[in-house]
Amino acid sequence: MNNDQKHELRKIISGSNEYEIIFYYDKPLTEFSDELGSTIKENKHFMATTKKFIGERYPNFKITMAKVVIGGIAVTSFKLLHTDHVQAATMEGNQVSNSSSIYYQVSSGDTLSKIATKYHTSSTNIKQANHLKSDVIKVNQLLIIP
Repeated sequence: MNNDQKHELRKIISGSNEYEIIFYYDKPLTEFSDELGSTIKENKHFMATTKKFIGERYPNFKITMAKVVIGGIAVTSFKLLHTDHVQAATMEGNQVSNSSSIYYQVSSGDTLSKIATKYHTSSTNIKQANHLKSDVIKVNQLLIIP
């Protein structure tokens, strides 16, 4: 990811101090496809690169969501977890903050099976991570991909 990247910083909710960053690609780029890849190690590298970019360009902004748009289509989105002292101090014992998790926004036509296949996991794992009792998901629902 280079500093000439086309991107947009947008407030998530009016009146809040949380922002999302959206990366725009005109066509599938080799660098992007190499970084996003299909393995967990490569996905972690892409997220680390994204966090580094944000830290360098927007150190004073609270950016909690990143999205990737290729050719006008949202390809993926993931929540950026912050580990500052205030949040760490307020977490209860049974809560886990895992910055390697991927957050996926459900699109029309998605099924748990398709999403699980895409991220090399199982429908059961996704259901457990999101406390789902059935395979029913809704468009725009945000899922944790373990």
